[in-house]
This record gives sequence, structure tokens and C-alpha cells, in this order.
Amino acid sequence: MNEKQEIINYKRKQVFEYFDNMTCPFTVLTIPLDITNVANYCKVNRHHYATIAWVLVKSANKIYEMRVRCENEKFYLYDKMNIGFTEPLNNHVMGFFECEMKDNLKDFLSEFEMRHKMFLKEQKDITLSSAGVIWCNCEPWFETSALFPPFDASDHTQEFIWDKIKTEKGKSTMNLTIKFHHGYFDGEHLAAFLDILHDEIQNFNKEH
Repeated sequence: MNEKQEIINYKRKQVFEYFDNMTCPFTVLTIPLDITNVANYCKVNRHHYATIAWVLVKSANKIYEMRVRCENEKFYLYDKMNIGFTEPLNNHVMGFFECEMKDNLKDFLSEFEMRHKMFLKEQKDITLSSAGVIWCNCEPWFETSALFPPFDASDHTQEFIWDKIKTEKGKSTMNLTIKFHHGYFDGEHLAAFLDILHDEIQNFNKEH
């Protein structure tokens, strides 16, 4: 389970309120990403969806600002964000299931398999009790240069969405779309996240 603690005197409170009062307080951007090491691992071990999501959220969890949420006008810091996935139900309507984030990839893949099987069997959304979730989704059927997903302005959940993985001359790339509420963090924090993500991908084969 992820835990949270209230942030007293949240330093970005005024900045958050400034953006939150806008019609659209969200920033959405799409960037190219080299995921060669992760893709090579998945070719052998499968679970592209879960593995890429785990790497993304593991990196996000190292950024303080990406673990903050405003709930009932109070600000909270989560010790970690869990991962939400989208998956079609048998009637081809999109459903959702959430997985508890694990420090170890193999432990997380076991969690993912268990939750995924439960979702497919019960044919209904499966959520955790906490609001501390980052949503991950993949669109493996096509390539994107930009993507603007639908969202509820009152829902501050961050999203990671990636497109078809392309492999050419031994290099695997994808386009990653990131959606976030601008009140929580700025380009500086996003750049720090991308640096951490780059290191996680570069060192992936050494750790797994």
C-alpha cells in the first residue's frame, strides 16, 4: 500500500491555485524516447505494457513534486504512486485496473498478472483505495507526433501514454506523451524526471 502525509505550508500553494483556476491547468507534451534496453528485455520476457509502465513510474516516484496531490483542499505527499492501466473489456468498452507499485520488477510483474487476470475474469474495473495513481496507457497500433487525451479537469491524475515501438538498426524508440497538472510542477521538474528516466533505461540491462 502507498501511504501519504499532509504537507503543511505547501510551498507551491499559490502557484497551484493560479493554475487550478484556469479553464485548462494541464500541460500535455509528446517526446521521442530511446527505450532499446527495455525493449530488448521485453522481447525475451514479454510484458511490454507492464514493464514500460513500471520504468516510467519508478522514475516519477523519485521526483517529490510528482508524488503530490491536492485532495479536499489539502495537499498530500505520497511515498509512492501506484500504476493504473487501461484495458478493453469483452464488450470492447475500455476498462481500468490498478496495480500496487513494487520496488522490484519481478514482484511488480506478478502483481500485474494477478490484477490483470482478476480484471479479465470479473469484467469490471479494479481500483485500489488510494488516489495516489499515475495512469499508463499504450497505443501500439500507430505512431503519434502529438496526442491530447480526454480528461476531467477535476482529476489531477498524471498520465503516461506511448505509441508503437519502432526498431531500426538495433535501436528501439517510441513517442511518450506526458499529461500533468501544471500547478504541481514545472519544466525544471519534468527535465529532472526525464534525466532519471534516461538513466533508468540506460542501466536497465545491468539491473534486470
